[in-house]
Amino acid sequence: MDHVGQMIDMQEKGLTVLSGPFMEKAGGPNGVLADGGMTIFKVADRPEQHPTGDGRRRAD
Repeated sequence: MDHVGQMIDMQEKGLTVLSGPFMEKAGGPNGVLADGGMTIFKVADRPEQHPTGDGRRRAD
């Protein structure tokens, strides 16, 4: 699967919030793409990653 296909697949599965290329020159469809891009992924609470071990933040 090509990169665009992978991004569409993740978007359809609800795994990403936003993705897109970096622009070398702005211009919408007529802009110039730069190398690279960014993707913002959705995350889920994972209790084992929290210091309290139960998914809640510690009260300081």
